[in-house]
Amino acid sequence: MIHVRNARLTAIAIVVLVTFAGTSGAQDRVLIRVWDLQPHGTEISEALDQISQWVEAGYLPVGLEYEPGRPITVAYTQNINAAISEVSLVTIESLDRLETQMQSLLASGNVPMGMARHSDGLTFLTVRTPIPVRNWGLITVPLNVQTIEQTIRAQEERGFSAWALSDYEGEAWILFMQESAGAPPRRATVQSYLFDADNYIPGIDGATSNRLMPWGFTITGEEIYVQYTRTNPNQ
Repeated sequence: MIHVRNARLTAIAIVVLVTFAGTSGAQDRVLIRVWDLQPHGTEISEALDQISQWVEAGYLPVGLEYEPGRPITVAYTQNINAAISEVSLVTIESLDRLETQMQSLLASGNVPMGMARHSDGLTFLTVRTPIPVRNWGLITVPLNVQTIEQTIRAQEERGFSAWALSDYEGEAWILFMQESAGAPPRRATVQSYLFDADNYIPGIDGATSNRLMPWGFTITGEEIYVQYTRTNPNQ
């Protein structure tokens, strides 16, 4: 049984939460591919109900495209071992409170798995899961693959992993996380495709066959930028 309730972290954060009472039925669905990109409803409660069904079916949400009043699109990858008990969409309307809000989320065990920058603020798709996060950072750079990857490489040298990707007014917004010392190293890469099923579906399929896991995306209109991660960079 899925319960839906509303909560507020502070006066400027809007939180909608779905709690999973169990994972019954998660093994009943046959996974067609190890990833998927799904549009959901425009209403947050409706979208969260649909996201919860994907989670129970064995998928991990790893990217978010959101603009108030438009369909909420989520990227999924096959969930190998992340235990998820809750999913939420959190909108931070004042970026002056971003640091405080992020610290509150992480302290409560909610890990951002997707991010969308829009005119009303910054929305995170979070999951409650025991992923140990020590630190985080948010960087904006010009929206092009070369600059994004240069930024990712520099942050990986500092021990941070690229975690979520969005775009706004010609800039890429990249969320970085620093996991616990014992976590396997991640190496990220970004590729762009025409936002046409005949282009991006074969592109992502080809990347996943090369052991790259989709871990974020953003749609600019004509293009889709996909962030991948590889947890065993030497393979």
